[in-house]
This record gives sequence, C-alpha cells and structure tokens, in this order.
Amino acid sequence: MGAVKHNEGKMPTKWRDYPVEVYGDALARHIMNESQGLYDEESGMLHAGHAAWNALARLEKLLETHPLHK
Repeated sequence: MGAVKHNEGKMPTKWRDYPVEVYGDALARHIMNESQGLYDEESGMLHAGHAAWNALARLEKLLETHPLHK
C-alpha cells in the first residue's frame, strides 16, 4: 500500500526518507480512526495493520539517532 501511495508503486519504498513525525502522526490517526470501523476506507486494510507498521517504522527512525536505552 505504501509503495502505491508514496512511491508510484515501485519497490523498494523510500519509507526511510520520511521524518519520524510522519509515522507518529499516522500511528495516532489509525488508532483513532479504528473507533469508526476496523478497516481503513482508502486501503481496505485493517487499521491495526497500518498502526503496527507505523509503530515499527517510527521505532526504526528513532533508533537512527537515539539509543534504545538511556
């Protein structure tokens, strides 16, 4: 879905090029939108799947500049 939406359908996607905030915003949006229905209207996929992907992408981006432990 991300390749189609953000990368003209080409693989691999360029998800690493986006700032970490993009993934935090999308994570929150999918969690909130799930209260309106389990499936995302645009993709037809579960909001939970989108939320999981965005959580993992956010973590990966944070680990580029921050250690896992303080």
